[in-house]
Amino acid sequence: PFHAEQRRDVLDRFSSVGVPTDDVIIKEGEAGPGLYLILSGEVEVSKFEGGSHVHLATLKEGSILGEISLVRNTPTTANVKATRGGEFLFLAREDFQELVAEHPEIKEALSEISDERLKEQRKAISDADLISEDGAILF
Repeated sequence: PFHAEQRRDVLDRFSSVGVPTDDVIIKEGEAGPGLYLILSGEVEVSKFEGGSHVHLATLKEGSILGEISLVRNTPTTANVKATRGGEFLFLAREDFQELVAEHPEIKEALSEISDERLKEQRKAISDADLISEDGAILF
């Protein structure tokens, strides 16, 4: 919903980061460092449940990551590892907080994405037979 100057202002807050293959970008359970946008490359998102890693998603160019811990102000919910290195845009947590204070519609949009991703996580864990019918996580 932003005009060109506003979009430029938002993008100017990001820094460009080269991410090598096999680099762990986000570690589950830690404070999220910030928001990432994949310009090139690919990442695998996984979660450690029931003694094993559960594959949640493969994200490619144009995808964002790190939004769940930012919009919910919680530790990260998954591990993210580069399966193909590339170029990412990065917005640090502090800069993200300033940005969404100025443009709350960004946080609203990212909240919708994070809600959907959390549903996908629960489904992936359920599909891996790690959640019982009553919703308890099996270890």
